[in-house]
Amino acid sequence: MKKRHLSFESLEPRLVMDGNVMVSVVAGDLKVVGDSAANQITVSFDQATTSWTVAGIPGSNTRVNGQAFVTVRGVTNSVWIQMGLGNDVVKLLSFQVPNELHVELGPGNDVFEAGINGGNHVVNGTTWLEGQDGADVLSVANTRIRGNLWVKLGAGNDSFQMNASQVDAYFRLDGDDGDDNVLLTNLAVANLLLRFQSGNDSLEAQNVIVGGSLDVYMMSGDDRAVLVNCRAAEAYLNGGIGTDSLALSGNVFGRLRIFDWERVR
Repeated sequence: MKKRHLSFESLEPRLVMDGNVMVSVVAGDLKVVGDSAANQITVSFDQATTSWTVAGIPGSNTRVNGQAFVTVRGVTNSVWIQMGLGNDVVKLLSFQVPNELHVELGPGNDVFEAGINGGNHVVNGTTWLEGQDGADVLSVANTRIRGNLWVKLGAGNDSFQMNASQVDAYFRLDGDDGDDNVLLTNLAVANLLLRFQSGNDSLEAQNVIVGGSLDVYMMSGDDRAVLVNCRAAEAYLNGGIGTDSLALSGNVFGRLRIFDWERVR
């Protein structure tokens, strides 16, 4: 019987590609566009030089235009951030947006932070924050939005927090399938609409001042809502389908309507 000799063929090493974020200024708009990798970036505005810097977070290996960071000038209109696929992290450390702010995190388990390290930040137009599919965590603090605020969480178990901020016009948040958690504290807004979807969702609102209407729709699932020291000209609170609980304490509503809650205290 012949002996069979086994031989091993060496394989070429595979390189793991780091993410690269492209930054440009087009017609006064700041454009920040990610790729399919897990990108992690910071975005900051320098008021003294009116420049914007986009940098990869240290340790993430994220490149910006192939470099560690990029600084641009000439942003006179809106800021657009589109991250694409991957588990991305976007941190707005400081910002004074001349017009609108658009953030699309794309599919993935993403993190978005704006103004959470203190300071006074301003968006002079409408703001769009879109999580898309995935377990996303979005946080906004110390920010004044001089237009509307639209938040769309997308499918997945998402979290949205907003603290010490002001929305001069309409604030609307839309959940999607999944167990979503929303925490609003020390917030002033003209009108507020919170619309969840299917899932066991949670809402906590404390010291939220609404000049006009506060509307909450929990939809389907075993949901929970807690409102403490909130004010509104009128409030409409709908628990929807499921075993839902509502807790109210210290609120002042010019008109209050409550529907479809199994437990109210």
